[in-house]
Amino acid sequence: MRAIDNPDVRISYPYIGITVAFIDTYCCISFSIDGNLVLVVLRRSILMFLRKFLGFILTTSLIGIFLTVFFAITEGSSFLAIGVLFTGAFPFVLLIGVPVSFLSDYLTKNLNGIRRNIVAFLIHSIFGLIAGLVISSLLESLFIVVVTIIAAFVFWLVDEILRMKI
Repeated sequence: MRAIDNPDVRISYPYIGITVAFIDTYCCISFSIDGNLVLVVLRRSILMFLRKFLGFILTTSLIGIFLTVFFAITEGSSFLAIGVLFTGAFPFVLLIGVPVSFLSDYLTKNLNGIRRNIVAFLIHSIFGLIAGLVISSLLESLFIVVVTIIAAFVFWLVDEILRMKI
């Protein structure tokens, strides 16, 4: 591995300096605390798993909050129902959203820029629609289709934001 020449991101604080650099298939994170240097080297694939996990947690939380606010406004239900809605969103985002996000990354790995974003968005949306139609046929509620499309959009958006930051 060659030396870190031009880090992609550099954040400096008075006593803590953080440098993140991507070299080949590795991500090197170095920081110093009061003069002591700490170097963490991770494979990019590990960062992808961390990004997907964080995206899963954020998407589940946002969908749970959205559903809680929606039902509180439309049906007057209590905000205490948020735990039930988190529990309901959790398995669907985990079992459908995360694999679709991995598939999207795999299918768009050779694309760049806006074209990759559009194709990734379409993949998330199409699978969200398919999952919504299948689930709604079982539960006999078209509202599920709307929720799964919104969840697919939120997962795509969170994943793209995390892709820029991580």
